[in-house]
Amino acid sequence: SGLEESRLLLRDWLVRLALSVAKHIPNHQFRLPSAESSPSDLAALFGDSGAMIAQYVFGMLCSPLFGQGVAESDQLTVAEVQLSSLLPTELRKVFYPDLVTVASLGLPPTPAGRSAACWGTLLRLSRQAMASHASRALLLDTQASICLYYPWETIAQDHAGEFPFPPPDDCLVMAAVRERGTASRRVPQIVVCRAGTPEAPYFEEGLVEDRMLPDSLGALGFGDFCSAIVAAAAEGPGS
Repeated sequence: SGLEESRLLLRDWLVRLALSVAKHIPNHQFRLPSAESSPSDLAALFGDSGAMIAQYVFGMLCSPLFGQGVAESDQLTVAEVQLSSLLPTELRKVFYPDLVTVASLGLPPTPAGRSAACWGTLLRLSRQAMASHASRALLLDTQASICLYYPWETIAQDHAGEFPFPPPDDCLVMAAVRERGTASRRVPQIVVCRAGTPEAPYFEEGLVEDRMLPDSLGALGFGDFCSAIVAAAAEGPGS
């Protein structure tokens, strides 16, 4: 089908990009990433910008734009129209959302204008990355929704004093979330949820690197997808 051909063309474009990069990497430094590859491993292979491109391509291949999760052609048309109305900075978050740890809710009476102090580390979109950066709350911005998520550890350890659930409406994090929403041309849904609740999929479905590609591309996860791309580049143009 046209969608399958489009997926293959996008994947092959990434192979050609990796091949171009590989020409400048000595053979003894050329390493294949695995499912446990770290951001530094990917950056060593593709460069920082190339590693980000691999993440965006994987996110695109797993998105409704390429038919993932779309049961009818009308739904695909709606997805195309919605995406075509977005700015490039907004479109980026559709394919590879922003995931950041929350250092503090900024509870009152924190002075206004200090919302930047609430944010911590920008993470890759995987449970492995979450496990390596323990955080009492996480913010996921997918463009369609902005989700403030409380993981199991926060619930179990009862940090109610510092991280009450739900957070006060006048805390700095919620003010920053609303500001993010109003800055977008497509008003996102704001979701505050905890692990194990019916709303948790808003967060969990945004973990792009934990998804699987369609069968036509080998049903690979992100780490294996990167390995396959780099292996194809290592074999040369005829791979």
